[in-house]
Formats: sequence, structure tokens, C-alpha cells
Amino acid sequence: MTQSEQHQEPIKHAEEHAESAIMAAQRAEAMLADALENADPQLILAAKARLTQANHDATEATKHLVEFSTDQHFDAQLTQKAEELHNAKQDIKASIDKSKMPKQVR
Repeated sequence: MTQSEQHQEPIKHAEEHAESAIMAAQRAEAMLADALENADPQLILAAKARLTQANHDATEATKHLVEFSTDQHFDAQLTQKAEELHNAKQDIKASIDKSKMPKQVR
């Protein structure tokens, strides 16, 4: 394996981690939408927990991408993945905010 290929391997792994985090966020958002549609409090709580985990995964994936952000050759593709992760995190926050249940009136 050439040195160039060895250098690309961790970057490829970081991109795959980012893509996995984005997909997990999308699945968690869909799960929450279904739970809200069914008005199932337990499913809503489970979906919110999954969203919280997806947010954590997206944060970790972003950290991995930042490690390689100084490499000019991969800057454009990593920037795109970082933007996708940022958008996924914003979508997660919006989904969580949308799902907040009102307190019961006593």
C-alpha cells in the first residue's frame, strides 16, 4: 500500500462515520415523526433518546472530520460532509423542539 493510500484510509473512515451519523439522524427523525403521529408517549421518549444519541454521534463525526481539515487535498469533500453533519444536527434540534410535550394543566 502506498503512503498516499495509507493517508486516505483514516479520512475515508471519517467520511463513513459522518455518513453513518447523518443516516442515524434521519432514521431517528423519522421514528419521532411516526411516534408523534401515533401520539405514543413511550415511542416519543424512545425517539427522543435516539435523537440525542444521533446528535452525539454527529458531534463525534464532526470532530473526526476536523482532524483532517488542514489537509488541502481533502478540504472540499470534508467541508461538504461537515456541512451535512451541521444540517443534520440542526434538524435533530428542530425535531426535539417540535416534540416537546406541553405540561399538564392542573
